[in-house]
Amino acid sequence: MFASLKKKRTELARIIDKKKIYRVDVESDQIMTCFKISFANICCHLLTKCFNGEKMTLRRLFDTIFDLRGQMRTEGGQRNREREIQNKMIL
Repeated sequence: MFASLKKKRTELARIIDKKKIYRVDVESDQIMTCFKISFANICCHLLTKCFNGEKMTLRRLFDTIFDLRGQMRTEGGQRNREREIQNKMIL
């Protein structure tokens, strides 16, 4: 009888642990989904306001914003950047 009770307790503990893990995963999925949708909306807003509604992929948008090559100079305690403009061929 005690062996059966012990087996049932371990089974119950295993089920409870699975339930807790499942709840955490659901919350994480909801947070990530909200983040992805918000990020997509921010990118659409950026394209509309700053790029005159031009259509582009996220990769091209990132390359346009973050791939800024140039020279950094410090003049009068202020950092200035001279940008090199490159023509990229996007396939």
